[in-house]
Amino acid sequence: MDTLDVRILRRLFQGQAYSPLGSAFRESLATIAKRVGVDEDTVRHRLKRFQESGFLPDWRLYVNPRIWAGGQVSLWADVDATVPKRPLVEELRTIPGVIAVHTFYDGLAAFVEYDEEWILPETIRRIRDVAGGSDAFVARTAFPAGPIPLSERDWALIRAIRENPWRPYADIAAEVGLSVRTTRARLTRIFELGALFAWPAINFRALEGGVFVHLVTWYALERKAELDEAVAGLLESGLWHTLHLLPYRPGDLCPCTYHLRFPNVPEAQAALARVLRVPGVERARLYLNEDVFTFFDAYATRLDRMLMRTPAATPAVLTRGRPNRARAPEPG
Repeated sequence: MDTLDVRILRRLFQGQAYSPLGSAFRESLATIAKRVGVDEDTVRHRLKRFQESGFLPDWRLYVNPRIWAGGQVSLWADVDATVPKRPLVEELRTIPGVIAVHTFYDGLAAFVEYDEEWILPETIRRIRDVAGGSDAFVARTAFPAGPIPLSERDWALIRAIRENPWRPYADIAAEVGLSVRTTRARLTRIFELGALFAWPAINFRALEGGVFVHLVTWYALERKAELDEAVAGLLESGLWHTLHLLPYRPGDLCPCTYHLRFPNVPEAQAALARVLRVPGVERARLYLNEDVFTFFDAYATRLDRMLMRTPAATPAVLTRGRPNRARAPEPG
């Protein structure tokens, strides 16, 4: 992986969005190419390589949980480097609401989606117990807040792309009974409202050429926008995604996680030292990535349950079997 790969990934995952994922994921290859300063064929080749290498094997639609007055939290736990992580992951996936687990050299992070706030303390306790009782921090994912007004036709469009966020507009339009033009316009509006995102599976072991790390910073919540920008500027060459987080409890410092690629560990450590010198950064830490486990089946079950509460939901639409895997994107 090189710096051009990093720029393409940043545009594909997030663009300019100030949220965990970008809502403009259906940008054309030509638009992505223009944004990163190369030709369309180069972008197409790089995306094809991401897929064929197994780095980005699968994508699904992710619906902003704030639509249902829910949310997402993550618990980041310290785990001794000698402890095998896979058995812990298998235990964590049995906890209701856990939709992904990132494992690191000396820790893990479990991501939990919830419908109601009252369930969180028990869920966090169970995750902490599995991880060994030591949690570095808990944070909320900074999804765009509601209200997000969606009509019955909007929900029909969401159902039509739930298995494949890059499904062609013509196929979507035929299923929901709208024109291609109207389908494109309505979906664009839903994306821009921050209701929908594309959620990738990632396999860090499939790529060579460097190390992948999470660099986590903490600072006062009122300085988040200012310091997010300052830190991102220092990390530009290796930054492919920013996981915007918020404090779990009022008064806590605000964490922000930068997903980075470096040629080697010493360069990652040097970047950490630069970040720690930024005025206002209270503390920062590196997590060296091992694996990411995305529980698409568990999320699909949860999404089906939530869609049943929305207008015009029918069992025929929502029980067509296990979702087909979505191939790496050919946006358009």
